[in-house]
Amino acid sequence: MHSLQKAFWASLVLVSIFVAVSMLSNPANDVEGLSGDQKKPALSASEPGCNDVMMLQQHTRNKRMCLVHLGKTAGSTITCTMSHAVQHSGYGNSHCDSRPKNQTTALSKQVIERVHLLPAPVNDARFDSFLITLRNPVDRIISWYFYVHPEYPPAKLPRHKAGCQNFAFFHCWPTLQAFVSQGLNQTRTTSSHTHHLNQSQEECAAWAWDAVTGTRHCWHNYFNYNRTYGPLLSARKDVFAIRSEHLWSDLTNLEVMFGGDGRLIPFEKNHFAATSKHSPQQNREMSEEGRLRLCRALCNEIQIYKKLLHMAENLCPAERAESLAELIETCPNEEKHARQCSV
Repeated sequence: MHSLQKAFWASLVLVSIFVAVSMLSNPANDVEGLSGDQKKPALSASEPGCNDVMMLQQHTRNKRMCLVHLGKTAGSTITCTMSHAVQHSGYGNSHCDSRPKNQTTALSKQVIERVHLLPAPVNDARFDSFLITLRNPVDRIISWYFYVHPEYPPAKLPRHKAGCQNFAFFHCWPTLQAFVSQGLNQTRTTSSHTHHLNQSQEECAAWAWDAVTGTRHCWHNYFNYNRTYGPLLSARKDVFAIRSEHLWSDLTNLEVMFGGDGRLIPFEKNHFAATSKHSPQQNREMSEEGRLRLCRALCNEIQIYKKLLHMAENLCPAERAESLAELIETCPNEEKHARQCSV
């Protein structure tokens, strides 16, 4: 076992070096909605250094896995590493047009279907495990804000407008700063009024809270952590996670865990995501006070995110601690373990 373990870690080091070189030499691996350091995370030989990975290898083969794609967590990029059958399953088009047609990875062989904009199908007997996509909930809701905003690409179709109640939210809160600083500046407000262009202050405040908590439908905000991953919290299923902040590292490690060599073929970013290159500059200015208000409003989402980090079988303690530290840097009032929310 000792010699096998040494050989495994030696191969893992070589895989990490290969992926690092591939990422540095292929600018096409940018991920929509992530900042520069998140798009191409620096991979090093020490990054996969979690000793429990070896143990995972004993029971992670031959899965019947469902990929659950939570919106605005780099799920489309992950989908494009899967088989064509998986790419075309589930709601929404990931636009994997330029993905190499001959890529079959060890991880993709475990995934039989993708789910998007729906709850994790924990009662579906076809699946014995779930591959989920994760992202800091604060960063995810900011990405949603600009993705759905009518002034930014992608181009909004009539169904997008209808699915967001004629963009009433953005009539109230046309800027991110206004949304988090003014819209969330009081105790949670709800309203049963029909929202029109000329909305009252009460209605706009209700929209701010309803949008951030997923109470009112506006696409990815509605299918949030609670609605998408809530069923997993009490299900007796294996859960594996890919963190968008550490996308290629997690993908590579999972690939090796499932018996692959980690040599993922780089693919060009899909044309749907590439429209962001020509978009108006996003004003992501957000005061510290506004950021803390957004953290408070997302409290329940944040607790589910923590629970999922602890549930993910492929993440070692150091990797969980890394993501929790990143979360606490964004929301300093949070702690490492799930807690009760006062909102």
